[in-house]
Amino acid sequence: MEIGVGLPAGIPDTLGRVLVEWAKRGDELGFSSLAVIDRMGCGNHEPLAVLAAAAAGTTQARPAAPG
Repeated sequence: MEIGVGLPAGIPDTLGRVLVEWAKRGDELGFSSLAVIDRMGCGNHEPLAVLAAAAAGTTQARPAAPG
């Protein structure tokens, strides 16, 4: 079974370093994928930038497949 973790990128005012730490911790704990949501007009981080930053800090987790 593969289980992923959602990064808190959709929560306004979440610091970028917190997102990277979540990604690193998820990777260390063995989650198989990382995911983000995109909400327009809510002050959230840009999803692809978050996933790029997460990829730089992880070695095993991969972006979740859409759908």
